[in-house]
Amino acid sequence: MSRNFEAKAGSRQYGFTLLEVLVALVVTGLAVGAAFHLFGTAFKGQAHAERATGAILFAQSKLAETGAASLLAEGRRSGRTADGLRWQTEVTPYSDVARPLPDGLQVLAFVVTVTVSWDGRGDGITLRGMRLRPRRRDE
Repeated sequence: MSRNFEAKAGSRQYGFTLLEVLVALVVTGLAVGAAFHLFGTAFKGQAHAERATGAILFAQSKLAETGAASLLAEGRRSGRTADGLRWQTEVTPYSDVARPLPDGLQVLAFVVTVTVSWDGRGDGITLRGMRLRPRRRDE
């Protein structure tokens, strides 16, 4: 018995050629690769947003506690949290020449600046606020 592997005239061939299969695999691979890249970028963005939200909440709490627990004084403090946030609080006297405080005022005004950073790449946030404290007799 001999088999004839040549296509007979007028017969139909069914299936895909090797080239068509390879093209389909390449297109599928590119689509899957693009999807993985898209999901990876989305996860990185979510992680960055979570880190920034944590830093903002920490900065707000530092800004609120400055001057509340102790007498407000000019200076700078810094530290590092357990989860890797670096923070710095700076208290400076208020000195806006365009809008000075009245001389008879019995309070002193200070500008409080809180900077929180993470990741060593310069990612960070800065919050500023003004705090008042009673003027001491010797000031």
